[in-house]
Amino acid sequence: MQREHQKNKGTRKKRRQQKAGPAHQTSNAPRRNAQSFGGRAGYRRHLTPQRTKRPKFQRTKILTNQSMLPAIQNRKSVFPQFFTDKPVDKEVISKLLEAANMAPSHKKTEPWRFQVYTGAGRAKLSQTIREVYEAARAPEVRDPKVAPKFAKKVDQAPVVITVFLHRDPDESVPEWEEVAAVACAVENLWVSLDQYNLGGYWSSPGFLCGDYGQWPGTKPNERCLGVFYLGHYEMPDLPRPRGNWEDKVSWITD
Repeated sequence: MQREHQKNKGTRKKRRQQKAGPAHQTSNAPRRNAQSFGGRAGYRRHLTPQRTKRPKFQRTKILTNQSMLPAIQNRKSVFPQFFTDKPVDKEVISKLLEAANMAPSHKKTEPWRFQVYTGAGRAKLSQTIREVYEAARAPEVRDPKVAPKFAKKVDQAPVVITVFLHRDPDESVPEWEEVAAVACAVENLWVSLDQYNLGGYWSSPGFLCGDYGQWPGTKPNERCLGVFYLGHYEMPDLPRPRGNWEDKVSWITD
């Protein structure tokens, strides 16, 4: 029984050598093993075709990890009466809007839209605000002080940015999620001001934040969510009290 098993084993080995050809039968040929390729991993790399590495996604670094938390802590509302006449470079404004564009949005609808007013362009904004107010209020309830009040704020701010919600045409996400996404974009811009020694604040009076298409020149799926004033400023370092964060948090551990 044992002899028959050895005979069959030798026959199978001979058949394998015949199929492999002469190169396999040459016992003097150098035999490469896993160790000659630097271990098993190296051997696998030798047998596996090399894949082209994908280029890493590059993002412009707006804030470093070290400066992010202080920037959030330093965020504050700076009102137009504290702005100076020093102009804000267009490059800086572009960086702020780039930071805003990094905000999250469900299904990447990116619903934020902005209009930037500087220099003589601010007079056009004052006129638009007057038109929007008059369209939103009946003559008998209009306050004659409102339009001049906003015109003064616009004139005091070197840069005024109108903030809009651009509703997803397919309405693939709830409206509140896109409103929240716009708010995230504004917050990104807001906390970035500290890096450039700028101040600002977001104003959202009810008559400005009207229905879709109400703001002159907007599309039917766009509505204004307010204006953001910004500029260099000089103001006293006033306390900004906050409630204890621990009073607003619940921990569920089991």
